[in-house]
Amino acid sequence: MLHRLLDEYAPTFTPEERSAAAVAFGGEILHFAAGNLTTPSIVALLRRACEVFPQSAKLANLFGQSLLQTGETDEALQQLSRALSLRQAAVLNKLEFPNAEGPALPGQIAEHIQTWERSASV
Repeated sequence: MLHRLLDEYAPTFTPEERSAAAVAFGGEILHFAAGNLTTPSIVALLRRACEVFPQSAKLANLFGQSLLQTGETDEALQQLSRALSLRQAAVLNKLEFPNAEGPALPGQIAEHIQTWERSASV
């Protein structure tokens, strides 16, 4: 059911909703997995969640752990490395912008303009 919900709602998330959705889906996946990250359905679900939420360090870490436990070492190391990079970027962002100020509004405006330009050119 979670996989179906990811497929159904992934295209509808706004940039503002994406982070909260990643946290919510990550929590539900953990709850559903109940500590067993090695079942084929959980591995597939984590793979899809990482496709939908590539900015989530937690999901990348869980997917990496899942792959490691199932013996897919090369891809596991890639995911774990990606999770570490995302976490380091988050820490740096928090250090550089401790009061939640910073590039959020200009970045959102730029993202909106780029999205509009892409849709206008289609």
